[in-house]
Formats: sequence, C-alpha cells, structure tokens
Amino acid sequence: MFHTQRGLSPATAPLGVARGDQADDLPGHTGTKGTAVDISRSLFETLKNLCRILGAAHVDHCLIGGLAVGILAKPRATEDIDLLIHIDEQQIPSLMALLKKHLDVIHEGHVMHFPQATIWRTLIGTPAGDTVVVDFLLANHEVYREAVLNPIKLAVDDVSIPVVNRELLIKIKELSGRPQDLLDITSLKEK
Repeated sequence: MFHTQRGLSPATAPLGVARGDQADDLPGHTGTKGTAVDISRSLFETLKNLCRILGAAHVDHCLIGGLAVGILAKPRATEDIDLLIHIDEQQIPSLMALLKKHLDVIHEGHVMHFPQATIWRTLIGTPAGDTVVVDFLLANHEVYREAVLNPIKLAVDDVSIPVVNRELLIKIKELSGRPQDLLDITSLKEK
C-alpha cells in the first residue's frame, strides 16, 4: 500500500520548538490550552506519534519546515508540523483512516494544490487539549522525492524521526520563497 521507508545516517539532536496560533481560523480548531511549554510538548509528542505511525506503515516521510530548521540550524518559533510524505494523492484516504485509528483527528483537511507543492492539512487533538496543525506535503517534486528518500535519522526516545538534510531543506525553502523561508535559508547557510 505504501512505499518502503529508507534512511541514511543515524544522529541525535534536541528539538527546541514553540507554537503560535496558526490554526485559529481553521475549521474544527477549538483554541489551545496551557502554556507555550505545554504546547511545545504537545507539538513534539504529536511529531513522535506521527513518525511512529508512519514508520510502522512503511510510509516514507521526513520532517521539513520550522522544526527541521530548529534541528539543523537554530531553534525558532513554529506553529505546526511539516511532514513530507511519499504517497500518491489517491492514498490520502487510506492514510487518514490509519491516522484516525491512532490519533484524535479533529479536522480531516483538504488537499491544496500550489505551483510547487501539494499540501494536505490536518488538525490533531492532543491528550493535553491542544490542537496541532500538521501539513503533509506530497513528495511530487524531484527535490521532495530526494529529500524523503534520503533523510537524516534522529533517535528520540524510542522513535526514529527522519529529518531532511540541510542542503535539501535549503532547496525546498527556495521553491517556496516566502519571507520566513528566506530567513530560514540564511540561518541554514550560517551554521
């Protein structure tokens, strides 16, 4: 059903994250509870759960976005989890069914098509009462496919978290070209 997971070098690194309120205007969002530390913990625990579920289902995936920048360069505030996944758009319903078996999916999201990316946004509730925005980017671009098939593997607790490598994260952020992505590229090149 899904592609086989692959990876290169194992590594370990701390994750420093914070969360804002990006999801306030999304359907199903009920707001956040707790402090920034609680929300960061919810974001991190959701990431670990997603990697555990995707890994067990043999779905090639890797972390990109603000959390990946925090690992590869310097921590910065981020509001969501960005995961690159190597599935076809037609497989999204199967993946959603899998997520619903293991997580509190608040909003199933819809697929958004952009010139350089296809994004499937989902909202996940946490045991702490927080809502985590998860953007799944489909690996339908050459750079994305290369990134998802050759991640850096982080061992965090008992979970393997695949993270895009620095060079490919820069290329991914260049594809987007948003102001935050340009700042991230500067940070990634400085390290």
